[in-house]
Amino acid sequence: MLEQISKSLCAMLLQKHIIHQRDAPIYKYGLELLLSATGTSLTILLLGILAGYPYCGFLYLSITVPLRLTAGGYHAQSYSKCYIVSISIFLLTLVASELSSVYIKQPFFWFVLLCMSCVTIWKLGPVRNIRHEISDLTYCRNRTYLHAIIITMTVISFPLYCLANNTALVAFCSLSVLSVAIQAVIPVVHQRQRGI
Repeated sequence: MLEQISKSLCAMLLQKHIIHQRDAPIYKYGLELLLSATGTSLTILLLGILAGYPYCGFLYLSITVPLRLTAGGYHAQSYSKCYIVSISIFLLTLVASELSSVYIKQPFFWFVLLCMSCVTIWKLGPVRNIRHEISDLTYCRNRTYLHAIIITMTVISFPLYCLANNTALVAFCSLSVLSVAIQAVIPVVHQRQRGI
């Protein structure tokens, strides 16, 4: 369905002479990514609202999107699988933060988990993906951005974690970063198993 919509939009752009025929595949791919990311983001925001946590969808996206864009990591083989995995990870993060915050109320624990996740992402990222190759220049630029994001996130988080009185929110932030770390570890493990 996503491919069909992208194909139709691309045909319309071609018909109106907005793009050239030689650029059509690039625009089609870009439209697929845009529609996929928009659909996933809107679903996450809507699910956060429906679950009674309107800020969690926005918070999750503002934490995970910059990290995933620069760190790379696991990529599903289709847009539908990507959608399902992304939504599932968000819901799992939301439920896990609610359940675990009942038993682990010390913000220090959550800050340590955040730091461990950040160290994992720092060491592994950006994760090279054999299906989505990037140039060495892009790799270096992403690594620089990734490190800046991690440093900023950690510096901002420390006082927030110390002053936090909402353990579920602190847990949610830490588990959101942990989800990115896990998605960075998965392809690295697969590559090592295959000897790549």
